[in-house]
Amino acid sequence: MALTKVFNRMITGSEVVFNIADYGAVGDHDGTSGTDDTTAIQSAVTAAQNAGGGTVIIPQSSGYYRIDGTVTSDSTVNWFFEGGIVNVPSTGSLT
Repeated sequence: MALTKVFNRMITGSEVVFNIADYGAVGDHDGTSGTDDTTAIQSAVTAAQNAGGGTVIIPQSSGYYRIDGTVTSDSTVNWFFEGGIVNVPSTGSLT
């Protein structure tokens, strides 16, 4: 299991942002059970890529955002963690 929590920069007003919660991510995983947020996170990433780039926001939540599948990103996508934690178990990947 990999946990990531990052606070690294401010988002400027001119950036296009894609909040994973707007794409259905729940962030309710407690380490034992909860929602698989893979599809929602990938949808936000894909929307950012289709827009020519942008910032994907991982908002703070009551639990972890779980990725059981694969989320694929590219260099046009920036990530901003607002205190949200992403849980990527050995069955998932973030590339």
